[in-house]
Amino acid sequence: MTGRGAAEKKCPRCGLAAPDGAFFCARCGGAIPERPRGPWYLRTSVLVAAFLAVGPFAIPLVWVNPRFSTARKAAITAVMAAVTVLLVWLMAFSLRQIDDYYRIVGKSERTLLDVMDGIPGGDSIEFDPPRANIHSRPTALE
Repeated sequence: MTGRGAAEKKCPRCGLAAPDGAFFCARCGGAIPERPRGPWYLRTSVLVAAFLAVGPFAIPLVWVNPRFSTARKAAITAVMAAVTVLLVWLMAFSLRQIDDYYRIVGKSERTLLDVMDGIPGGDSIEFDPPRANIHSRPTALE
């Protein structure tokens, strides 16, 4: 019994209208899914891939998804914001560690962060990182 507003099942391969209980198409033999698939951007796999690829820029995909309640959307947004803040903090911490390494090893006046300040201009980068002498032997302690 199909009403005027009910979604009619169709074969995804040939488009033939199928009866309610059909699992396979009568024309081409293709499998008929139980329920029609929604748009690609509402799939959970797409949301996970988008979060991994672009991070917080994928949050609008959560908010347009009708399967999630408002509370769940807010929770996902809060978690993504916390993960983003943590990753930014870890990146800044790593840059500080690299900068400290260059200060200790190179005993140079210029640091990695000074070099990074000159990146947008492009012409001011003349940084030659110090190279550790790996062939020298440590002197004996007296």
